[in-house]
Amino acid sequence: MIKENSFCSLIDEVIKDVFCKTTGIHLQNCQRNDIADGDVCTVYTVFNGGYKARMAFCAQRSMMKRITENMLEEPVTDAEDIVEYMKELLNVLCGHIVAAVFSRTKTAARFQPPCFAEGCYLPEGEDPDGVIHICYMNDYAESAMLLHDQFPRSANEM
Repeated sequence: MIKENSFCSLIDEVIKDVFCKTTGIHLQNCQRNDIADGDVCTVYTVFNGGYKARMAFCAQRSMMKRITENMLEEPVTDAEDIVEYMKELLNVLCGHIVAAVFSRTKTAARFQPPCFAEGCYLPEGEDPDGVIHICYMNDYAESAMLLHDQFPRSANEM
C-alpha cells in the first residue's frame, strides 16, 4: 500500500515507468498479494550519501524470468541470466530514483551495486518498522513487492 504522500507516489510512478520502458511489463498496484507464499527472489541495494535508504524488489521467480526474457528478447535457459538482468534492472531503477530524489531535494546519494537473494529479503536498517511496502501485479497475475525506507522529501529531512 502506498502511504499518502506525493514522494511515495513519485517513487511508485518511477518504478512503473521504468518497468514499462525497460521490460515492456505493466505493473499495477494492488492492495495485497501472496508473494511471501511463493517462489520468490529479491534484488536489493542500499543508498548512501546525503541520505540513507534501503530498497528491495521482491518478485515471483516466474516474473523475474519474464522480465529477463523481455529484456533479452529471447527465452532464458540459464538461471544466472535472471540474476544478472535483475541486478541491471535495479541499477536502472535506482538511477532514476536518485535523479528524482535529487530533483526534489537537491540532495545527492549513491547506491551500492545491487545484490540478489533467494526469498524475500531486505538488508538490516535503522528503522525496521518504517519500511514502505508497495505491492504490484502484472498482466500475467505474477506478484512483486517494492520495499524501501522513507526517502527524504526535502533537504531539511537529512
